[in-house]
Amino acid sequence: MKKIGIGQALWVWVLGAISHMAFAPYHMAFVLLITLPLWLWQLQDKSPRQGAWLGFYFGFGFFVTGVAWVHVAIATYGGMPLVVSMAIMAVLALYLALYPALVGYLLNRFFPVLTWPRYLVALPIFWMVSEWLRGWVLTGFPWLNLGVSQLDTPFGNYLPIGSEALAGFMLVLCAGALAYGRYKKPWALAALGLIGFSALLPKDWVHERGQEMSVALVQGNIPQSLKWDPSALAPTLYKYLDLSRPHMDADLVLWPEGAIPDVEEAEQDFLDQLNSIAAFRNNNLVTGIIDYRYHTQRYYNTAIVLDGHYHYGDANRYVKHHLLPIGEFVPFGDLLRPLAPFFNLPMSDFSEGPYIQPNLKLGSFRGAMAICYEVAFSEQVRANVDKDTDILMTISNDAWFGDSIGPLQHLQIAQTRARELGRPMVRATNDGVTATIDAEGHIRRELPRFVAATLTDQLPLVTGQTPYARFGLLWCWLLVPLGAIAWRFRLH
Repeated sequence: MKKIGIGQALWVWVLGAISHMAFAPYHMAFVLLITLPLWLWQLQDKSPRQGAWLGFYFGFGFFVTGVAWVHVAIATYGGMPLVVSMAIMAVLALYLALYPALVGYLLNRFFPVLTWPRYLVALPIFWMVSEWLRGWVLTGFPWLNLGVSQLDTPFGNYLPIGSEALAGFMLVLCAGALAYGRYKKPWALAALGLIGFSALLPKDWVHERGQEMSVALVQGNIPQSLKWDPSALAPTLYKYLDLSRPHMDADLVLWPEGAIPDVEEAEQDFLDQLNSIAAFRNNNLVTGIIDYRYHTQRYYNTAIVLDGHYHYGDANRYVKHHLLPIGEFVPFGDLLRPLAPFFNLPMSDFSEGPYIQPNLKLGSFRGAMAICYEVAFSEQVRANVDKDTDILMTISNDAWFGDSIGPLQHLQIAQTRARELGRPMVRATNDGVTATIDAEGHIRRELPRFVAATLTDQLPLVTGQTPYARFGLLWCWLLVPLGAIAWRFRLH
């Protein structure tokens, strides 16, 4: 078997780096149907160990470019020099590269023969399993899952059927067919046929019900450096109030994650004022806030509803379940916190809420909430949505990541959740991107980044459920007999 030369390793790294351009803000989704087959051809005539290294090089190129925005928070707010922040980001990318490495190893270990079981069954299954593991191990990092990039392609039609997992599976299957087409020409035509078939799949799983919900999404554009500055608290509160006041006739006024940068119990006077305004205007104001429970000495990242019935500790609230490592909790905190300011970011010691929580009551409407990072976990969002859910809501503070591509990728993930579950989504952020999204995942309206403004819209509500909302990932059981057949013929 040929050794992996420096040139081949660099070429595979470049293929991975190019692949991240399939996602926002570039939206070059088609590029994966070029880079993945080119990568697969590099695995030919390689040992399982070499296959793992080639997967690792591809994955490192993919993630070191795709999540490079992580270093912004580390360098700007973590007290680290730029070189150190870049090194930490590279370590994260090296870890994430282990998952494509696993795919390369498994392919060359168990499916070494260049036949259909390798390219059309094992490859998409192994890739899907690797993404599932990446979204689970160490609390998970399901960022840059391939299915998300296919939102506006024919493979995007699989999102409401089986989530980003099925969209990614079909994309990788198509890439595998193109790669196999090098040896069996008809399979290249079959790949084109798969694209055409995917384009013809049903799209109208839900239907407008003739009712609209008026929304006002407030983007405060508070500098992150002032977010937790006590002297900036009052100006922050009244800035949000001023931005909201002209739109208090909306059914929903939505403020971002942590828009009130103080603990809930300490801001009861301000919250009572907002609650009285909401009662008078007969509307609902939802805001992010920190709930510190003195009897347990625990912090919770919370969204509360001010609707005239609010009181501290009421049930009409959402508590963030999936916390961001380092940002909201520090694994092995007793060991890491003394090492550097990076491990002592403001509000990095939260406790988690339940996995499934009731929808928020918004007058006669019901809304499912996901706070920031949680929206990347498709199964968690689905678990909190039912047939009576009217709207999806997500609030975030992406100011940590400055003028990088991270917030744009975050928006694309939110669009994917809307299309998967067939519900309109509203997204309120501190400095962008604040947007309204329809039930097919299309952006209706959005605010420019880094401006203080309020976005208003009349969202058409829908009825019905997508197959994914009804059945989740049950389709995955179909892969068991398919995998068994592929295993039977893997060496033929």
